[in-house]
Amino acid sequence: MTRFLLIDDDAQKGWEKVLIAVLKKEIDKEIVFESAISIEVAKNSLLHEWDLIFLDLRFGELDHSIINPEALTGAEILKDLIRNKRLINFATPVITFTASRKIWNIDKMIDLGADSYFIKESPLQPLDESFSKANYERLIKEIRKLLHSGFARKIFWKKTADLMHNIESKKIYPNIKKRINEKLLIGFGLLSGTVREYERTNFLFA
Repeated sequence: MTRFLLIDDDAQKGWEKVLIAVLKKEIDKEIVFESAISIEVAKNSLLHEWDLIFLDLRFGELDHSIINPEALTGAEILKDLIRNKRLINFATPVITFTASRKIWNIDKMIDLGADSYFIKESPLQPLDESFSKANYERLIKEIRKLLHSGFARKIFWKKTADLMHNIESKKIYPNIKKRINEKLLIGFGLLSGTVREYERTNFLFA
C-alpha cells in the first residue's frame, strides 16, 4: 500500500479526486491518500511518513502578489516542514504542483529540494491536447521513478541518521565526531547527483 500526501489549498476543489483516480489506475489500487489545504493541516500531516508528497507552489491570493519564488508558501513548506534533517519526511520525494509555467518558479523549488514538478491545467484555460497528454504521461513516469528511488533514498538516510546518532554516544574526540558526521552527510548528498542549494545547505557541498 502506497502513501501519498497532497498539500494544496485547492485539493478539495477537484485535485484530490483527480489524483486519487490517477494513482489508483496507474500506480497502486490500494493507496493511502490525504490532503492538507493549509499550513496548519500540513504540519499535522507531515508528522507521519509518506511515500510521495505533492506540494502546491502558491496558496491563496496573497501568493499571487509575491515576486520572489522563495517567499511563496510552497517554498516555505518545502524548506521548513519537509527538507529539514530532523523531520520524518526529509528524504521523501516531492513533486511540485503549479498552475504557473514560469520556469524560474519551478527551478527555485527544484533548487530547494523538490524532485520534480507537474503543471496543473485548468478546464477554464485548456492547453494544447498534445501538451496535456505529454504532461500526464510525464507525471506518471515521474511518480513511478520517484517511488522507486525514494524507497532506496529513505533507507540510506535512515542508516545515515542512525550512524550519526550512534557516533554521538561514543567516547570520541569532538573534532573526529564532526569529521565523521561530515563525511556521512557528504556521502548521502552525493546520491542526488546534483549540487543545488538543497545539497549545499544540508550536505556541506559548499
